[in-house]
Amino acid sequence: MAWIALLLLFSAQGGKILEYHLGYNFGKIFIDYSNSNNYGINGFEFDVDDKDTKPTDRGAYFDGSSYITAPPNQRVKSGIALNSDLSILMWVRATYNQDMYLTYRKSCDGNQYFYLKRTSNDSKLKFLIKQNNRNSKEEYTSDYTFPISTFYIGTWIFWALKIESNKKFSVYKNSSFLKDVSFDDTYLESGTTSHYIGYTSTSFKGYILTYIVFNDSTENLSIYAPASGTNSCYAETCSLPCTSVYYESNVKFCITDEENPSENGKGNACPTGCTSGCTAAYSSNTCLVCTYFTGSCAFHSSLVYVKSDTSEGIISCSETQYLSNSICNTCDSDCAICESSSTCLVCKADNAYANNSGDCECITGYTSTISPLTTKNACQSSTGTVTCSSQCSACTTSNYCTTCTATNAIAVSGICECIDGYYASPNPPVSINDCKICSTGCKTCSKAIECQTCVANNAIAVSGVCKCKDGYYASPNPPVSISDCKACSTGCKTCEKAIECQTCVANNAIAVSGVCGCINGFYSLIIPPVSINDCKNCNTGCQTCTNAIECQTCVANNAIVTSGVCKCKDGYYSLISPPVGANDCILCNSGCKICTVADKCDTCVAKNTVIRSGVCECMDGYYSVINPPVDVNDCQSCYDGCKTCEEKNICLSCIVNNSEPDLFQGCKCSDGFYSNSIPLTSSSICLECNSECKTCENGISCLTCKTENTEVNLQGLCSCKENFYLSVINNVEECLPCNTTCKTCENSTSCLTCKTANAVPNLNDNACSCPRGYINTTECIKSYFGFSLDVSDGNIITIMFQETLDNDLNTSYVEITHKNTVNVKFVFENSSKNEYNFSTQAIDTIPEGYNIKVNINEENLRSKDGNFFDYKSKSTNLHYMNAIYVSSKTTEAIVNSTKTMTKMFISSSIVSGIVSNPSFAWILINTLQIITYLPLNSISYTKSLTDFFASLNSMSFIPNPFNYIFENSNNYQPYLEARRYGIDTSYFLVNTGPLFANFIFFITLIPIIYLASKIPFGNLALKFSNLLLNYRYSFFLRFWMQSYLDMGLMALIQLRSEKNNTEGLINTGFACVAAILVVLTPPILIVSGYINYLSRSERNHEEFNKKWGSLFAEFKNNKGWFSTQFYTVFCLRRLFYLLSQIYLNSYSYIQNSVNLSSSLIQIAFMVYYLPYKENEIMISTLIGEFCTLEVMVISYFFIPNLGNSKKNTCENLIIYSILATMGIQSCISLISMYKSVKKLCKIIEKARALKFLKHHFSRKKIHPYDNKLENTNSMPNNILTSELKTPQFTNQNLD
Repeated sequence: MAWIALLLLFSAQGGKILEYHLGYNFGKIFIDYSNSNNYGINGFEFDVDDKDTKPTDRGAYFDGSSYITAPPNQRVKSGIALNSDLSILMWVRATYNQDMYLTYRKSCDGNQYFYLKRTSNDSKLKFLIKQNNRNSKEEYTSDYTFPISTFYIGTWIFWALKIESNKKFSVYKNSSFLKDVSFDDTYLESGTTSHYIGYTSTSFKGYILTYIVFNDSTENLSIYAPASGTNSCYAETCSLPCTSVYYESNVKFCITDEENPSENGKGNACPTGCTSGCTAAYSSNTCLVCTYFTGSCAFHSSLVYVKSDTSEGIISCSETQYLSNSICNTCDSDCAICESSSTCLVCKADNAYANNSGDCECITGYTSTISPLTTKNACQSSTGTVTCSSQCSACTTSNYCTTCTATNAIAVSGICECIDGYYASPNPPVSINDCKICSTGCKTCSKAIECQTCVANNAIAVSGVCKCKDGYYASPNPPVSISDCKACSTGCKTCEKAIECQTCVANNAIAVSGVCGCINGFYSLIIPPVSINDCKNCNTGCQTCTNAIECQTCVANNAIVTSGVCKCKDGYYSLISPPVGANDCILCNSGCKICTVADKCDTCVAKNTVIRSGVCECMDGYYSVINPPVDVNDCQSCYDGCKTCEEKNICLSCIVNNSEPDLFQGCKCSDGFYSNSIPLTSSSICLECNSECKTCENGISCLTCKTENTEVNLQGLCSCKENFYLSVINNVEECLPCNTTCKTCENSTSCLTCKTANAVPNLNDNACSCPRGYINTTECIKSYFGFSLDVSDGNIITIMFQETLDNDLNTSYVEITHKNTVNVKFVFENSSKNEYNFSTQAIDTIPEGYNIKVNINEENLRSKDGNFFDYKSKSTNLHYMNAIYVSSKTTEAIVNSTKTMTKMFISSSIVSGIVSNPSFAWILINTLQIITYLPLNSISYTKSLTDFFASLNSMSFIPNPFNYIFENSNNYQPYLEARRYGIDTSYFLVNTGPLFANFIFFITLIPIIYLASKIPFGNLALKFSNLLLNYRYSFFLRFWMQSYLDMGLMALIQLRSEKNNTEGLINTGFACVAAILVVLTPPILIVSGYINYLSRSERNHEEFNKKWGSLFAEFKNNKGWFSTQFYTVFCLRRLFYLLSQIYLNSYSYIQNSVNLSSSLIQIAFMVYYLPYKENEIMISTLIGEFCTLEVMVISYFFIPNLGNSKKNTCENLIIYSILATMGIQSCISLISMYKSVKKLCKIIEKARALKFLKHHFSRKKIHPYDNKLENTNSMPNNILTSELKTPQFTNQNLD
């Protein structure tokens, strides 16, 4: 039965500071069975019931909002002081699946707390500790470690919480370790700390049977037992057997699984009207009611404050009574509630309190005329009645204090004294702050730093400081709380920890690794020694011993214990027996096993030895590495055949005749002798060699030769060595030296093979020399060349060899590898003799700095100098590149039809120019010239856009004759951008062939025009004569102006490329001439413009116009000399353009900025001077220039590799802008043609009218008009001269 558990059962356990037994103790107060007076309060306070737990015969029932308040509480004002090592044990059964706290301890400021909590998620136990405002990691046990189930065996769980000074927080279930967590600092509490079973919010729902707190972290399992043996039932009924067993007073209990708190442990309903639980422990089902207001009830107990009867059934005393010896006794007359007759808890009088002595007194400001205070109004206001002394805040007489002025002071027999932990200054204290706090750990003190007594048990004040007494250690140090002085291990006088002694109680003892033991020469029958005389003397010569006559170790070095007595070990002797001093055992000579004096051995340590002159030596046939031999096996046998030896295989003398020691192993036959058994053994025989041999392997075959400069050949005979040849003079054979560079030779002047590796015989000087590709140092060493890598902004990978290759590199041997995190391809583009270019095709976007590795695996690659290729790999990084962009089908269709549209626009402009003004055609061609060559720069245009630009240059109607002159196999490829544009060769004449073909075509027209000028048909002869005259100058000037850009670009492409053959040199010569003309054209134009400007009013101006008029005739030239320099600006703009396109490919932004600046200068010139005479031509030119400017501005957006959507926008914008510009310029030329045709029609009509009038008036004698007319021809003549002027053909028209 549960009442067998007596109240003092656990009071003797070390470190226990709180113990609640909720299975038989109940009421408003819970008794602390650890005798530490840490009483618990049911709920929050005495007069609040809604937070109270419900008593049952199997523990307190918590309904989810109820809890128990451990100190500090209404009953015990001071809190529980916990150490850095602590443990909490509890028996628990959960009845509801929700998140709920089992126990919670926290400081008032919230900086420290720890708790155990059940989680509804998978029925886990959660635990957490917070120290110094730093949370540890929350930890959970595994799933379903905290189950709930009605009638579920094992749902009663024994939980243990441990906090250790090594900063660990551990949780155990049924004595088995579950989980732990480490935290940052040692757990140290400060300030006021609240402690709850359950919690004020989200409390536990279920039963708690027992709750115990220890001030240490040792494993306390006193209320848990394994499920074995015979078990009883707690609360009368249970399920047997059970897995979790409650252990109390040497009895094992299984706890009932009954869940309903309104039923007893047997499952019977509680009596009608019973609001608490009930028990079946008595003859009837008894309701557990404890009516005592501040009391505690139990089934059976003899402790004070426990209100119960000794017989069956429970009684309770009234509020003015207390229970003593099972009798309700009356409290003192002034008590409303008391613990004993003289100890009040609550007073009857208002404005009164129970002092520390349990007597009732009026509070400050109130006095009473009656004593004791037996009535409700006994305490009345004391204003003006009694004047208390300065130390009193309340008094009965002026010098008898009931309360004190000073904080932390109490009245003792009417005199104010400071409470423990404080001292009075002055004494007695008279002001509020006169009680000053003592140093931490002081119970009483005379000054702040001078303790008189200490809080800690087993501590004393030394020089005003608290220290633990001998046999105890402080944790923490100095000791500050009652249990801070902890006992040392047995035998320790002083220690730092319980198991780490510093000094010992026993004389002649020391602490080693924290444990006391006797010093050398002493022994103790008690281990460790605990008394002052436990360490006793050992026998003479003993360093350590088990008793007075049996040594364990010896004082003397090199001594051993034999039958409990010390003796010198082998190799040592002593003049004193037994040896008693540290140096009494003296070393014998090396190798001696036994000796009587140091220098004379009696026996040897080693086997196979002899003693000679008192010294140990190995016998014949044996050797020792150490002399004399000192170890038992030091004399090792020699190799078979050795008489004496110094090592196993190295003989000093031999057994066999005509033999000698071999340098490597055993013995060998002497020079001139051989043996069939090698190496020799003791039974071998040495036979004589052939007479030629110095050494031999048999009677015929030599191993070495006697004659100088000879060696053994493959037949085993002797012949001349390398670098020697056989000379026979006077039948005397001898080996003479070859040339010093020869390995073998016929004679002293003719080498056959060479000594130096890779060298070859030189027929010129009969010596050896290094071949081509080798360097002659001390030997012929291959000379190597390597390569370097360069990556352009557009990720063109250039392999640059350090020397020009002798043969072309097979690009299949070039391997470009990468991490394969990006889908990318590398395509061979072009090469020179020392540069090979590979383009990068980005299937996926390439990030900046993407690493690639280039391997060239062709071993036999040679340079023109014959040097060998060092085929190593190199790494480099690619630049950012967007994935390959694919244009829309609409864009591709436009690009594919661009050539046709371009020819259509240009043809229409040419036709219009023939009828009106050829400048319209030149303007359109000039616009397209600039735009079509934009892909020669390093900007990453899309493929469709590049094809579109290239297709604008499609006006060649005549086959290129130079394609038939130069062989394609000899052509050199141009640089990369030119080749991408579509230029297949760097040959200048091939690339400018269409220009020269057109030039030759127009030259062939001269005879035709000449013949046409002789035809007597109207004005045609005059027109063709003027046209023929213009061929002398205007045609050539116009041809050069229109081909200026093409000629310059093709010349620079040729000059930038290789020209190592005859065809290349021829093309380079023509390119140089063209380049010089391109550079000289702008200064020539400046001079001619200046001459034109000066000669406008002179007679020779007409002669100047015949030669240079085509450069000035179409312009106004009306704003000074600079307004005449249109073609100078025109050519300079193109010169800068072609230079940037060829030489600035590594600087995309600078390149495009140069082109853009040139366009802006051209536009500024056009806008400022408005140079053209005809407005249509002016408008068409400006439209073309602004289109070019727009294209260059948009080109900036292709440099940083746009995304696909932006590329599509820019691509379409450029294409549509160029097509629109061509269309507008063609329309302007057609409009001009229309105007010219219309004007021509008017002229023809008027000419016909004039002819009619002339004919009419020539037949009349009388003029039909005014009589003032002098003749009939006057009116038509005026009409002819003033209105019907025939068109005059100028250089402009002819152009």
